[in-house]
Amino acid sequence: MKNNSRKQIIPTLLLIIAILIGIIIYQNYRFIEEKNSILKHIASSFSSNLLQLCGNIDVLLYLLEHNATVDPMRYVLENIECNSHVLSQIYSILHHYTKEQKYWKWHLVFEEINSFAMDLTTDESKTLLKRLQEKAALLEEISTLLQKIAHNYRDLELTPIEEIDKVLSKVDKLLTT
Repeated sequence: MKNNSRKQIIPTLLLIIAILIGIIIYQNYRFIEEKNSILKHIASSFSSNLLQLCGNIDVLLYLLEHNATVDPMRYVLENIECNSHVLSQIYSILHHYTKEQKYWKWHLVFEEINSFAMDLTTDESKTLLKRLQEKAALLEEISTLLQKIAHNYRDLELTPIEEIDKVLSKVDKLLTT
């Protein structure tokens, strides 16, 4: 009788183990799906920061073209700094959790823009104007590329790596003299 009950216990235990493994696998799958959904939502939620960044670059170029004083330019540069910092941090976090190269490249794009704006903000007035005049065409190209990407893809996540590389190659030139 003991032998018979042992024979019944083993299949029952195996069935329980199989059910538990199935539950664990299903929960893990659901967790990964939910995490990816949250990350995609986060990435798409910051499109307004991109549009503000492009708008601020255009305003800065307008101020430069119309010989505005340095104070409004500094204000716009601080807005560029703020928006690019937010975008840089978001894409750094997305890269951390997904390991996707495109997120790292977007982080670098916005980090460079942030560094440029921060560097300009601390310059003396004459130096700030001179550097802005030297980089005006480049800033216009960057703004145009970012606006084109925002218009064509609506979500930076959907942007092909080649397009990101174009922006990155332009942005890399901002801090070079």
